[in-house]
Amino acid sequence: MTVTINGATVTIAYPVHSISVHKNRVAFEDAQGGKHAELNSAQQRRDFIDLLTHN
Repeated sequence: MTVTINGATVTIAYPVHSISVHKNRVAFEDAQGGKHAELNSAQQRRDFIDLLTHN
């Protein structure tokens, strides 16, 4: 799945194995390896984590 966040494209290859959050940066490890996304707000962060965990 490909998602565009703040103009950057993030590809998510399920399953997601781990998620780490620090402020508005979400790092995760999926089937392709480690990746991260920089988000602008707490709401964007929550929505992105929901996307990672509910698919």
